[in-house]
Amino acid sequence: MRQWLRNWVGKAVGKSPDSIDESVPMVELGLSSRDAVAMAADIEDLTGVTLSVAVAFQHPTIESLATRIIEGEPETADDGVDVTDWTRNGPAERVDIAIVGLSTRLPGDMNTPDETWQALLEGRDAITDLPEGRWTEFLEEPGWPSGSRRRAPAAAI
Repeated sequence: MRQWLRNWVGKAVGKSPDSIDESVPMVELGLSSRDAVAMAADIEDLTGVTLSVAVAFQHPTIESLATRIIEGEPETADDGVDVTDWTRNGPAERVDIAIVGLSTRLPGDMNTPDETWQALLEGRDAITDLPEGRWTEFLEEPGWPSGSRRRAPAAAI
């Protein structure tokens, strides 16, 4: 696995796999977040192990990432706890907040909150083709005929 990762990272950053130190964080080797997303997908294709796109940052070196892939994620004491539930219960924890400003700029000529709400009430579809030249790096995918994808993928938005 380490050799495969060295080869993959070397190709992504334009370095010889033999020159890559497995203990150096991949970001320091030149790996970008976009590369990390592609690497996670390639690892899944190779091994069947599904990794989050943040895995290269949670396991920043080839050593630690290879260990994660081979051995799996270690269990922690809080497994099963919903860490995304940030609700607070009880009046003692209630705090008043003030919304100081609100702005929108969305496709379909929705440039104010009122225009956005009106479009929602009307059920208007605001999905449009991308303007020429916007996010082209996300639309060019190897193996796809040029110009075959005209709408932004969810990851690009």
